[in-house]
Amino acid sequence: MAGIGSLVLSAAASAAFTGFAGDSYNVESGGATYCVLDLYVCFDEANVLLNVFNANISNDAGADYHHEDLFGPNWNPNFSLNGAADSFVSIGMAAPGANSTSADPNFPNFGGNAIPANAGWFNSNPPNLQGAASANPNLGDGFYTFIGRFVIAEVTSPTKLSGVVSVTYNSGLGTPSSQNTGEFSFGWVPAPGALALLGLAGLAGSRRRRA
Repeated sequence: MAGIGSLVLSAAASAAFTGFAGDSYNVESGGATYCVLDLYVCFDEANVLLNVFNANISNDAGADYHHEDLFGPNWNPNFSLNGAADSFVSIGMAAPGANSTSADPNFPNFGGNAIPANAGWFNSNPPNLQGAASANPNLGDGFYTFIGRFVIAEVTSPTKLSGVVSVTYNSGLGTPSSQNTGEFSFGWVPAPGALALLGLAGLAGSRRRRA
């Protein structure tokens, strides 16, 4: 496993939303090695993520994202054949076939290789609490909801995933919702044996991913 990531946060102050976190690592699939960049929303309490909107996400290598799904390229989590090496978006980590994530009109049918401008996705069945944040020892203190896996072919130079994303969340069923926007940047460095280091500036302080 190799990788290094740094997150740069720019977000409005909130009692719960603290920005974004990323995790970077390698996977093997079909005899090839891929770089995986997982993206999470961060909270300082156990909130429930309802949707992602106005998402503008790209990688600085200009690389195509790798898809292993039924109808590709597609970002629908329910179409994933190999979730470990497939690029997809989601509200939480519900398994394919039971995942209630849907695409908003700016992301028609989850189609295309890249994330379109101002894309969005949401939990179409909020009572199932699929977007509930939980602790993640790999990412440090706080609570996290997974929102996307971005997989690219192994590269020989540092690769960075960055973007600006808005989110809606609440404290559970029947509670008022809040919205925030944050900016993130983290990446992968091809350095065998290196730890995947995560740093979060601004509201979220610093975090280290444990190997």
